[in-house]
Amino acid sequence: MGGMGAAGGWAGAAGGTRGGAERGGRRARVGMGDAGSGGDSEGTEIDRDAVIDARATRAATGHADERLWMAPRPRRPDLAVSVLLDLSGSVSSTASGVTTHRRQIETAEVIADALHAVGARVAVHGFRSHNRHNVELVRILPFGAPWNGNARERMHACEPSGFTRVGAAIRRVADVIDDDKGASRRVLILVSDGVAYDHGYSGAYAAADTRHALSETRARSIATLCVTVGADTREAKL
Repeated sequence: MGGMGAAGGWAGAAGGTRGGAERGGRRARVGMGDAGSGGDSEGTEIDRDAVIDARATRAATGHADERLWMAPRPRRPDLAVSVLLDLSGSVSSTASGVTTHRRQIETAEVIADALHAVGARVAVHGFRSHNRHNVELVRILPFGAPWNGNARERMHACEPSGFTRVGAAIRRVADVIDDDKGASRRVLILVSDGVAYDHGYSGAYAAADTRHALSETRARSIATLCVTVGADTREAKL
């Protein structure tokens, strides 16, 4: 429908004066939004405004600017991603002189860097628990806040402690994602060692609760991705 409207605008402009054509062309290009930047020497589309200007300039002076193309302009993705970082005591284990916690911090930082680079909305939360009534969600980067040096410092200042009641943390972050209305495509990325444990929360029960929390999240139209760092758990159970 939008293409038909733009074509109609151009047909009407072509039937009028050169000034009318120019105005019609500019209206059509404004309607394209962020489709591209005009006046380039290469691109994927002819810049109609530039063609009109070039013809007028050539007729008046015998010379014209040959930059008649529109280069594509990056579009901001309709995407909001929340990174959920395991801050429980189990990630304090060390391998090759580096703690699992430090490796997970670096992994979450790389993910946030990549998402920020493409213009996605990004949030980062850490989590730990002490029992079913005490699940702590650490806000490192809320949606809409800048991913900058201060946010990185907050992430690197986090220290591991407590336990890993994963299902409750997933549900709480899913609520945070639902409350953010900045994008229609939403993703939750869990960065963890895959060890779900708390008082009265372990083994098959903890695994089933985690799977159920992920299923509930997907039912809310939030995609889920789990990134395991330092996991001893077999892949089939992750």
